[in-house]
Amino acid sequence: MGKPNVKTIIKAWGEEEIIVNESEYGAKYIIVKRGGQSSIHYHLKKKESFYWLNGDAVIRLYSEDGKLTCSLFLSVDTPGPHTIKPGMRHSFKGITHAIILEISTHDDPDDC
Repeated sequence: MGKPNVKTIIKAWGEEEIIVNESEYGAKYIIVKRGGQSSIHYHLKKKESFYWLNGDAVIRLYSEDGKLTCSLFLSVDTPGPHTIKPGMRHSFKGITHAIILEISTHDDPDDC
């Protein structure tokens, strides 16, 4: 999105634009390319809420053994917020080019 004072992290599936990352909270834009898909991941501490801004995407939730348990379609009809609690395994995929606002507790790169 190219905003000033925003740190951009390029990913294989798109990019993250970090708006703020304070000790109590964080916010970022998740920009997912059409067909781009993140790995299945989780956070031990971080609680995330996703809110759709543009395009269509799917957030998938998985059990501890990696089996798909739920798919949440994000679009104009289902903007959210959709909250991912600590320990919930999840991934996301862009159906079209999608922009999602993530509001969360502190974003620590070591919280995997």
